[in-house]
Amino acid sequence: MAVINLTSEEFADRIEEMLDLADKGDKVLIYHEGKTYTIISISDEELENLTAKEKVLLNK
Repeated sequence: MAVINLTSEEFADRIEEMLDLADKGDKVLIYHEGKTYTIISISDEELENLTAKEKVLLNK
C-alpha cells in the first residue's frame, strides 16, 4: 500500500488516477489551506448505512 501526498491542485490535475489508487486501497492525502484530507472508497452498502445513520441523527 502506498501513501500519496498531493496539493489540492495536483489532486485536481490527477483526480482519475488518484481515485483509482484509492479504489486499490492506497492512501491519498490532499493538502489544502493548511488542512489534510483523505480519499477513501466505500461500497454502496456502506453509503446506505452512513446515510441511514445520518437520518437517525437528524431526527433526534
